[in-house]
Amino acid sequence: MVKQNNNVAELAEAYYTLSEIFSHSEDAVKYSDSIIQVSQNLEDKAYLAKGYLQKGIQLYYVVEYNEALKNYLKANEYYSEQKDEFKQLIIRHYIGLLKSKIHENNEAFNIFKENMSFFKKLEHQEKHKKQYLKSLFAISNAYILNKRADSAQFYSKKGIQVSSDTEDKYLYPLFLLSYGSAKLIQKEYKTALDSMIKGTSLIEDKKISLAMNYIHISSIYDSINDKTKSIYYLDKVDSTYKKSPQVILQARDAYEALFKKYEDNAEKQLEIIKKLLSVDSILKTRPTNLSKQIAEQYDTPKLISEKEKLITKLETEKKTEKLINWFLVLFVLILSAIIIYVGRRNLINKKRFKILLENRNEHAVKKNSTHPKEKSRREDIDLPSEVVDTILSKLDKFERSNQFVTKQYTLSLLAKELNTNNGYLSKIINTKKKTSFSQYINNLRIDYAVTRLTEDSKLRSYTIKAIAKEFGFNTAQSFTTAFHKNTGIYPSYFLKNLKNKIAENR
Repeated sequence: MVKQNNNVAELAEAYYTLSEIFSHSEDAVKYSDSIIQVSQNLEDKAYLAKGYLQKGIQLYYVVEYNEALKNYLKANEYYSEQKDEFKQLIIRHYIGLLKSKIHENNEAFNIFKENMSFFKKLEHQEKHKKQYLKSLFAISNAYILNKRADSAQFYSKKGIQVSSDTEDKYLYPLFLLSYGSAKLIQKEYKTALDSMIKGTSLIEDKKISLAMNYIHISSIYDSINDKTKSIYYLDKVDSTYKKSPQVILQARDAYEALFKKYEDNAEKQLEIIKKLLSVDSILKTRPTNLSKQIAEQYDTPKLISEKEKLITKLETEKKTEKLINWFLVLFVLILSAIIIYVGRRNLINKKRFKILLENRNEHAVKKNSTHPKEKSRREDIDLPSEVVDTILSKLDKFERSNQFVTKQYTLSLLAKELNTNNGYLSKIINTKKKTSFSQYINNLRIDYAVTRLTEDSKLRSYTIKAIAKEFGFNTAQSFTTAFHKNTGIYPSYFLKNLKNKIAENR
């Protein structure tokens, strides 16, 4: 019995391999059906589920959408029982494609978005790379259908990157087409055309995608008023349809476009009408109500399942009510700690603000300046005292001139202006000012900014960015960082409290 089961499993696997080899054809459907037939009596329903899913996929490729749906739903029953999350994702993927076919684009988009959440984990991307690429392509196309070109471009570029790293560059040409479609929406016609033509040259077996792309390329040539090339690509859709009947929907779109282009050629229009009538006669024989079937057989059962999940969730929430209460107590304690911290921080900031106003008339760098008349001691710095005193005197003059806000000073530039060298100037600033050169300049600017802001009401009305530029800073962020480092408070806090204090004193 075990041997027989093994033989059946091997046979089912062989049929699956054949269905993959002849994918996108009626033969592939037949081999998929053979998987189901030989797997019927196996206790393990894995191959039966695999057969239904594969048959559904192949039926989709040969445009038998209603039959495809039936097989997806059958496969979904087995995979739901097995709790196989990934296989259920694949079924959702193809249900989403069916919804796109019946123009339920929002519902399809939600399915593809749900599937993409599964691939947030890198391990899922690596383990199921081909389906990851399919999902990237599906979400990209969903954004294209919703005319959201930026998002479509993001996912198609991601797909190009990921597929380029695969050995067979899986779906790479299709991502080029998707990227081209996004660029077409953005009216970047040259880029769209380059991407689509390149993608077209790489497609071999995906006739529907190829035909759709011919129509897109034709529309690009319409946009740049090249009627000859536009007709050329529509004719290529007709040629593809003659060899591959599954592109019938694309053929119909192409015939309608061609009919309009031959307004002055009644003979050509008659030829096209005959083709349109032939296509319509075939389409009329196809089963209808796919939308109704999806709603009744997939959407509604899914809603019932969601309802059951919610009931289970509510029951679980009741059991964890005590735990939530403990978390609530913990939250209150943490919140209290935050309030105390914020209150303490406000007191510190108020104290620092008060000290800052009291010392606002000090023009030299706070706590770091040395009066030029103070004689330096030789043991403080390894330079002649007269050199130190001379440079300190020049620095004092430089500080009082406020030139530090009008130029972007470097150590070399200031040394040159003070008629000294970089080494002497750096050593004196480091030793006597107790800071680095860049911090020295920033401190001068911040002290000057505090004084000016305190005195100038017009300046206080400027934005932080404008104030930053006024005092020699390139960006609002660099000014804010320097202000906080120098004073212990942020400029926005200083301005707000300064305005309040001035208003109180009036």
